[in-house]
Amino acid sequence: MPQPVPAVRPQPTEAGDPGRRILVTASSRLRRAVPFDAAGWFAVDPGTLLPTCPVLIENVVPGRCEDYWLREGTVEDVTLFRDLARHPTPAATLLSATGGNPRRSARYRDYLEPNGFADELRIALRVGDRTWGWPC
Repeated sequence: MPQPVPAVRPQPTEAGDPGRRILVTASSRLRRAVPFDAAGWFAVDPGTLLPTCPVLIENVVPGRCEDYWLREGTVEDVTLFRDLARHPTPAATLLSATGGNPRRSARYRDYLEPNGFADELRIALRVGDRTWGWPC
C-alpha cells in the first residue's frame, strides 16, 4: 500500500510559475479535506482536450505516466477523461463507475492495482462547456 504523501511545497524554480502554484495550492487544500496517496493535476487545452502545462505529479512511480496516457487514448474503459468532459456529472470514482468491482476496469487491472491503488477519483474541471483541467 502506498504511503501517505507529505504536502507538496513549491521548489524555488517553481516560485515564479503561477499555474504550478495554483495546482500545488489546490492539491494541498484537497489533501486536508480528503487525504490521498497520489495525484496528477493537469491543465487541459479546451479545444483538443489534451493535457498541457502546468502539470503536478505526486507520488507516482517515474516512467509510469507514459503508460497511463497511452492507455487513456487507446483502451476503452470507464471514466475516461474525454467522457467526463462531456458528462453532466464531471466527476466519478472508479469504484462507483464499476459498481464496486474495480477489476471490471482495464486501467485498474493493468495500472492502478499493480501500483497499489484501490480506487481513483477523476474530475473534469469545466467553465461552461469547456474543460480546463483534469485532477485525478
